[in-house]
Amino acid sequence: MSDPAEVLVKRYRGKKLSAILADIEHRIGGSLPDTFENNDRGRVSELFARDLKPMPGVVAMLDNLSHYKCVASSGPPALTIFGS
Repeated sequence: MSDPAEVLVKRYRGKKLSAILADIEHRIGGSLPDTFENNDRGRVSELFARDLKPMPGVVAMLDNLSHYKCVASSGPPALTIFGS
């Protein structure tokens, strides 16, 4: 695939990884390697560890809340709790 990153972000943002991978396989007319998903998840974890930062002020705000808090996500639990 030679689509620009902006096109891919628009096409796939918010979608489940299984749907993204199925679409990519359809678009390339073949199967991705068996190791593709694990390699992709590993790379995302590396990028999160290096680049993911909390929004300014959010840590202090959460620390100062006097009531219970919850983070809800449809993403994988390992990414939801990343850095906690």
